[in-house]
Amino acid sequence: MTTGDFLGKRGSPHDLKKLVRQTRCHPYAVQLESVLNSYPDVTPTECLHLWSHAILDTVFDQIGPGLAGSEVFPSFFDTHSLFVEVRAGLQGDIETTAVRLADNPHWRPVVRLRKGEARVDPTASQMQVSLLGGPT
Repeated sequence: MTTGDFLGKRGSPHDLKKLVRQTRCHPYAVQLESVLNSYPDVTPTECLHLWSHAILDTVFDQIGPGLAGSEVFPSFFDTHSLFVEVRAGLQGDIETTAVRLADNPHWRPVVRLRKGEARVDPTASQMQVSLLGGPT
């Protein structure tokens, strides 16, 4: 299932609900459905842009309470300032992603390796102990 499937069902809340159920009500699918229903007259690119910001809002809402009250971020206002900076830093990538997904729902970003950098599974690189119990 792609974002194109969702965009193709704009204007049909019943069909959008059906797509969300097919994703087992994945939170990001629910958010996309909400954006599509809330902004029926905007372009597909704008919908995907708004959806990206809704995802960021969710992530920030999850991280914020854990950061607030620390030495670095003594209040929620301090975390808000951080999140504004993060959002601004991601703006170009959000725009590019929205445009490319609107043009081609099957598009996947390519992560280019730096010169001499080995290709590594990101999950495996974070594991401190092998599955067999020994150190990696």
